[in-house]
Amino acid sequence: LHYKLRYILRLPQAPSPALSFGITMHSLLKAIYQAGFGREKLQDALIDRLIDEYWVHDGYDGKAHEQEAKQNAKTLLQAYMKHNADERILPAQTEFPFQFMLKNIKILGRFDRINMLSDNKIEIVDYKTGSNIPPESKIKKDLQLTLYALAATQVNDPIFRKTPEEIQLSLYYIEQNIKISTTRTKEQLEEAKEYIFQKAE
Repeated sequence: LHYKLRYILRLPQAPSPALSFGITMHSLLKAIYQAGFGREKLQDALIDRLIDEYWVHDGYDGKAHEQEAKQNAKTLLQAYMKHNADERILPAQTEFPFQFMLKNIKILGRFDRINMLSDNKIEIVDYKTGSNIPPESKIKKDLQLTLYALAATQVNDPIFRKTPEEIQLSLYYIEQNIKISTTRTKEQLEEAKEYIFQKAE
């Protein structure tokens, strides 16, 4: 019934603070790179302006709750910039939409960040605003990351069409400034395809 209401009848969902905050942080991480982060120091006034511009107001329990979240967003963004001030690889793409076909099934998604690495490799980075970091064993089997790797082998774009060996998958936890990386094999991608076909059936 939840599926029918959301995807067939397209009944709008009530926004949640976590969703609004996550959308805001993703937008801000794209905005700071567009504003020159990684090449120059961004002024505090610019950060405040970007937060005001990209802030999603929906879902908060009043003004006090929203202001607390807004201050948290600034704190996290400043911590991220301090932690990554000397990063050598800047994103080649941010918030990059993709789609590809598996037989008659259209797969849609969005990459938070794509880095170009050496030896024709790429890194797909997925930003996480939650504080729950899963164990490495779970990350190795994570379906979302597997689908990202599958997309990077399928999407018809110059930076993609990679082999599994050329794809690095990373989860970046913003609150802790921790990045965890993994890979996928050709066999895992084939298993994911079969899983998708079974779900579609």
